[in-house]
Amino acid sequence: MIMDGQLKGASFYSFSTASSSSVFAVLVRILFVVFGTYIDAAVHVPSIFSDNMVLQSNEKYGARSFIFGTANPKEIILVHTTMENASATYNVSANESGEWIVMLNPEKTKFQSTSISIEGETGLAVVIRNVSFGDVYLCAGESDMAFPLSLSLNASAEIQTATNFSNFFIFKTLQQSSTAPQNNVDGHWEQLSTSNVANFSAVCYLSARDIASVYSSSTPVGLIQSTFIGSRIEAWMSEKAILSCKDLTYSPNLRSTSGPNPSSIWNGMIFPFRFYTLRSVLWYQGETNAMDGDTQQHYSCMFQSMIEDWRITFGYGDFSFVFVQQPPTTNSSMASQDAVGITNIRLAQLETMPRPYCKTDTSGMAVTLDLGGESAWGVGNPPNKPEIGKRLAAAALHVAFAQQQQWNGTLRFASPTPRSVSVDSRGNVNVEFASWTAGGLALSGANLCTSCCDKSQGFDIYDNNSKIWLVANATIVGSSILIASTSSHISQVRYGFSNFVECVLKNSDGFVASPFILNVTQELTVSKFNSLKGEPILSPPMGFNSWNFYHCNINEMVIRSVAAAMIGNGMKAAGYQFVNIDDCWQVARDSNGTIVPDPVRFPSGMAMLTQDIHDLGMKFGVYTARGTLTCQGRPASLGYEVIDASTYCYDWGLDYVKIDVCQGAQNDRKSWTKFHDTFAQCFNNTKNYVVMSVESCEDPNDCGKWVASLANLWRTHSDIQATFSSILSNAKANNIMANVSSPGHFNDADMLQVGNVGLSFAEQKTHFALWCIMSSPLLAGTDLIHASNETLSILTAQELIWVNQDLGEDNNIQGVIVQDSNSTSQFSIWKKTMSSGEIVVLVVSEASVSLSVAIEWDTIGIPETQPMNLRDLWLKTNLGKFIGSYSFSLHAHDCLMVSMTPLKR
Repeated sequence: MIMDGQLKGASFYSFSTASSSSVFAVLVRILFVVFGTYIDAAVHVPSIFSDNMVLQSNEKYGARSFIFGTANPKEIILVHTTMENASATYNVSANESGEWIVMLNPEKTKFQSTSISIEGETGLAVVIRNVSFGDVYLCAGESDMAFPLSLSLNASAEIQTATNFSNFFIFKTLQQSSTAPQNNVDGHWEQLSTSNVANFSAVCYLSARDIASVYSSSTPVGLIQSTFIGSRIEAWMSEKAILSCKDLTYSPNLRSTSGPNPSSIWNGMIFPFRFYTLRSVLWYQGETNAMDGDTQQHYSCMFQSMIEDWRITFGYGDFSFVFVQQPPTTNSSMASQDAVGITNIRLAQLETMPRPYCKTDTSGMAVTLDLGGESAWGVGNPPNKPEIGKRLAAAALHVAFAQQQQWNGTLRFASPTPRSVSVDSRGNVNVEFASWTAGGLALSGANLCTSCCDKSQGFDIYDNNSKIWLVANATIVGSSILIASTSSHISQVRYGFSNFVECVLKNSDGFVASPFILNVTQELTVSKFNSLKGEPILSPPMGFNSWNFYHCNINEMVIRSVAAAMIGNGMKAAGYQFVNIDDCWQVARDSNGTIVPDPVRFPSGMAMLTQDIHDLGMKFGVYTARGTLTCQGRPASLGYEVIDASTYCYDWGLDYVKIDVCQGAQNDRKSWTKFHDTFAQCFNNTKNYVVMSVESCEDPNDCGKWVASLANLWRTHSDIQATFSSILSNAKANNIMANVSSPGHFNDADMLQVGNVGLSFAEQKTHFALWCIMSSPLLAGTDLIHASNETLSILTAQELIWVNQDLGEDNNIQGVIVQDSNSTSQFSIWKKTMSSGEIVVLVVSEASVSLSVAIEWDTIGIPETQPMNLRDLWLKTNLGKFIGSYSFSLHAHDCLMVSMTPLKR
């Protein structure tokens, strides 16, 4: 049954607090109130899923979108998407609390061409119309983010620009707080217009508009405004995130007027958006904490903990998080400069920027030190929101879209960034800035300045002998600031230590340097990596690959954390050793043609990251493609195969390289040969062995005749999805190539989806068992940092891993289908003979209902009278002696995997 339109206004009750029966009862009562008549509709979704919504596209990003809601406990839910030329149906069961979630297949950008219906076993369906796929931004913070476009500088002209962005849609939440996590907010989607944009967040709209103008003006954009005026950062944090900073020695003296309580905005205005996939968060907050006199240490810990916790809770990796550094909250004519509070917040925000071993990589900051001024909301809310939006957009383009300024020379995204500080023998201080941020350095008066740069350039130096800060005179020389000093005891230099800074340091792109304080040191050097020496592999590689869960939302701290988790959760002990990054780590090539890692995701560089993974006793790998661009539009290896292979093996000491196809790919054999020969030469010279994975080879009578001479493993089918049909399709395509595999050379059915949304526990078991009997590589593709016990019980199933790693009788390493499913017997039987002579049999239910199944001896090539001892490899239990056959039952999409050992007759 289909009900036209969405269920507007109905609440979405907490999965964790409401009982199953009460959830249903309350929903029915609410629907009665909303519609005035009784409507039997057990299925419900939050208001964010409503007409005109924008879901995140996977285009040049990879991330999947989710649909989630409530229903009756254990109810079967069908989610059906209808598009112009395609449709898809997703089948999911609500859990015991009535909650359910579906991960959609990858979708490219689409403008209002999709409808989604969600239907349960009883009642009416929810229908959502005019759905677009594009880029989604969550705009959050206090008054400066809430500040409406109608009060901005040049408001009338800026409002009129909305007529050029009919592909924008906005969702504005009401300001609300809560003592417990909520699953819904009041709000609805609207197509952007001059009337509704006037009261929408100026910074949110202007930033997204400028991003679209530079990157893709036709892409649908969804803007979610979730703002609360006068709120401290603790109100935006979960209790868990706040407690992670419990070791702080300082606790701020909260004013009685400091706004909502800790965690209350998180509960009421952020938690409801978990699982709603975003391209980036746009954040603007800190004034209230500054007014309360927070220390740098306090705010820094809270801010970083908040970002980390949001990313964990939203559940799809380290998405982009860009923010506005606090502008002046006073002006030069005021007697009090209130330097301490606002400077502490600015320095804390600076500490959140990507750097080695920082937990908030994939972040960016818009510096607004020069943009003070008074608006209708007062001096604390400067009116020049168009310039603030432009700078925030630049940060987002760099962080979320990997646009680079230091190589292409046209798009510039960074403020002057200090690189090192040193003092010469005469005491003169040299502050050197990264060259790509320091073009056209100049000292300039800030907006509304009085003395401007006449009295001070904003720099101070600390004399360690007299223990005082000295006002310094600064001179620009190329990409450096030179500060003259008569003291030989200068230990620190600082810049911008005032609420209102009269004189600011800018580059030729108009971006202003952030306030900073730095010790006088020499530039750090990175030691050369320690390569893990190794011999060529014989058994299928076991490890982790980032794509299926994280997609582009990866960074070096995620990778370090995954490696550490694999040690702690038993996966390393079970045999998993590779930690592999998929697409989206690379951004450009330098003047020598060397590939460049994304500086906001991998600030340590790949050599240091390799060293860290090796220090944990694990191995490390990356991704490339043999075309001109990777699948996500990053630079690929066509024409650079030898340079890249040399970089990976000699310079970085990698252990694994995946070579995809993607955009502009040409001759596969020619490209793979260049990689293979360079890796082979590197192994001969360094004993550093690189496992080489390629895509793809699907024909045993064509590429199957020679691929094993070049690669260790090769994909045999399309990208796997977290659906049972995709698993079966990949497994059976892989079976066609069985005769091509051998020890050291493996058919790759693609990375594992175990642990991801979309598969039941039984389907995950079957997935893993199929990969094990086929001796396909076991590369976990889920969140191993927070993996459930159920997920780990599958991935570390010892006796199944034994099957996967065994080289097979006479080196026939891959098990094969001996009986396929058909209309009368909806199950398949797979067989592998182990090197010990034992026979392993896997039976897979392909039916959606329970089955009665029998393994007949003649099906698997055993004499009918031969007694066999059977052992259940999942349960690690001996089943006993059987002759001729073994009968059992299987639930839908479940499996049985047994080893069979002959007994004396």
